[in-house]
Amino acid sequence: MLVVVGTAIVVVMTIMLGHYNSLAHCGPKAVLDGAVIALLIGRHGRWRCLGLLGIVYGLVLLLQVAVIYLIIVTAVAGGVAAATGRGLSILNRSAALFAAAVVYELLAGFGAPIKIVLGTPDAREPILWGMWLVEWPIRITGATIGVWTAKRWMKRAAGRPATTTGQSVTHRTRLAHRPTTSTVRVQGILPTASRLAAAIVACVVPMMLQNWYALGLIAMAYLGYAIWAGIRRYLLHVFAAMFWGWLLYAAASYLWHQDHERVVDLLRTLVLRFLPLTLASLVVVSTLRPVDVLRVLRRLRISRVILIPFAAAVRYLPQARRDVATTLEMLRQDGVWEGPMTLLRRPRMILAAVLGPPLRRWGDQLAER
Repeated sequence: MLVVVGTAIVVVMTIMLGHYNSLAHCGPKAVLDGAVIALLIGRHGRWRCLGLLGIVYGLVLLLQVAVIYLIIVTAVAGGVAAATGRGLSILNRSAALFAAAVVYELLAGFGAPIKIVLGTPDAREPILWGMWLVEWPIRITGATIGVWTAKRWMKRAAGRPATTTGQSVTHRTRLAHRPTTSTVRVQGILPTASRLAAAIVACVVPMMLQNWYALGLIAMAYLGYAIWAGIRRYLLHVFAAMFWGWLLYAAASYLWHQDHERVVDLLRTLVLRFLPLTLASLVVVSTLRPVDVLRVLRRLRISRVILIPFAAAVRYLPQARRDVATTLEMLRQDGVWEGPMTLLRRPRMILAAVLGPPLRRWGDQLAER
């Protein structure tokens, strides 16, 4: 629920804005996090499940975006939130749920200052820090609303007879098979480990270097690596998204500082520091099989307590993508979906159609457990 719906929220908001902006999606994402935490713990759940949630979610983010420090951020957020909730549950369990959700959400947002410090040459940029600080009240409010919504969900589930929510089948119109040119997926532990390692290197090394020539060489190397891995058809989308993001942030920076050198430096930073990570993440998502990733983690002696929920989340991601594609195709046949711009004209209808059914299904499963 957290992985699939959270990813859908980020993707939808990115499509609507044309670039990634955590300020835009932190509100709905906070509502989702608060609801998941409240449903997971519920009335009888153990608080250590929240700590496990942080670790597993960090591993999934590593697989999706190859940002290694997010594992530490989410693991710390889950552990501290679990300790907070357990300590306050002695006094009042409802207050403990609200506090744990808020603490988790605030600590999970600490990936932003790490990106600012490591990813920008001038860590004193007021616009970037201001955007992060503005997220705080939004995250607190969203987490509170999420817990409140989940409590009402659980109360409603407790007042009705048990259902077979987990076994119910939604009948959908079968889509005609469309031939696609899918990316060749590699097999084996060694190729999988090497591509995961390349993604981690792309996340860490460019953030530590200050020499623009060295950063340029790394960016060119990862561009060749992406072409070699067979994701050529995604490159145009990558460059278009990065240009659009630079255009918006450069305009805000110039209006604040009136300094064209900062605009040029922002472009260098965006391309040379973040292009390798973007390309390496695309290679990981497009070419690796979940089963091989799990085998690599088993070789690293990762506990089964972590691997089992991680495997469930990763294995469902392709199915979730197919569900979203099916829903959009049905909306297209009904004349509702006309492309990404439809999100700007009918955001409520599209979000309800795409996120509503799985959100209700997973919420009912957790509330009835």
